[in-house]
Amino acid sequence: MVDRTALASVAALLLSLPPSALRAQGEGMEMGSRSDIYTERRCYTLIPNVYTTPRLGVSYDNATGFGAGISLMNLYYTQPRTPDILPSDLTLFGSLTLTGYYTYGMHGTNFFSNDLYRLDFSGYTQYLPSDFWGMGFQNALSRSSVRMKQSLDFFGADFAVRIAPFTYLGAGVRLISATGRLDDLSYLDGQRQRYDILGAGAVLTWETRDNLSYSTHGIYLRFRPYIYPRTPGNDLPYWGAELTANYYRSLWTGAVVAFDLHSELNDGQLPWPMMPIVGGPSRMRGYYMGRFRDNNIVELQAEQRQHIVSVLGAAAWVGGANVFPSLHGFEWDHSLPSYGGGIRLQADRYTRVRIDAGFGRDTWGIVAGLHEAF
Repeated sequence: MVDRTALASVAALLLSLPPSALRAQGEGMEMGSRSDIYTERRCYTLIPNVYTTPRLGVSYDNATGFGAGISLMNLYYTQPRTPDILPSDLTLFGSLTLTGYYTYGMHGTNFFSNDLYRLDFSGYTQYLPSDFWGMGFQNALSRSSVRMKQSLDFFGADFAVRIAPFTYLGAGVRLISATGRLDDLSYLDGQRQRYDILGAGAVLTWETRDNLSYSTHGIYLRFRPYIYPRTPGNDLPYWGAELTANYYRSLWTGAVVAFDLHSELNDGQLPWPMMPIVGGPSRMRGYYMGRFRDNNIVELQAEQRQHIVSVLGAAAWVGGANVFPSLHGFEWDHSLPSYGGGIRLQADRYTRVRIDAGFGRDTWGIVAGLHEAF
């Protein structure tokens, strides 16, 4: 008899690449380690007291196409190890696709003093040839796309202190260098091709989720105000705030309902690489990542997840988003719908292989990856 759990584990290996990042904000810089995902995996001690999990895989999305890559997840402890101490983690990764996209870098979380302090960090280099419609809702609908070759270097770090149960308050910094090369510069609406950007901000999180990779109950709230001042490399200063609010609840046996609200509201004109975008592996699945972009975004989704039998499960979602230049420029008829569904294969206690088909306004796409979308 074929071991279905083993088949799911193989599928998990094949879909375990780091997600592509099409904008410079670094949405992966969320407080909280994902170390719980790896506690049941086979590790290697290539370096004393460092537990390494290598992974090879392939991936697909409609912006970067088919690709392959490698990652090394390293777990370690910054204090004497006990069952209640979370391991810190450092992941090194790299990937390459048939369209010419590549990325390599690192990300991780350090826990100090029994999780009284946390340091999240991320850094990567990326090259992405992709379609570009310019900025704004109307351009995304009415313009033909041009090819843009984007190069991006990113570094970000957040340091936070636990100020109450489940609550962390901290500050962070971002360094971004982005270049876009395209034949028709009119698509940039007078903006530079290259930006070198420095930003700083605060971060407040409150989290009661039971785990980070497959949440069945709890709440996750994250509020991040930030400022990107004028510098020699950035002539478009702005400030704003990002809000993420997730809610999870178990219904009947094997059923979980999840809600996700995300917004980025900004004051000022944003450089093109810093604009919020519609589409990706987590939100507004099915849209070409980056086609719709503007200074602000609000997006909401609800998802029903259901275990069916053995390692097999399914999910369905409905949601929407709106990108707009300013609060006064918000228009309801510019809202974009998103709906779809997919299958889930359980590789182990914490890992779900996800294959989704997403549909939207005159578009659809396939997203394959690891873990739930949010």
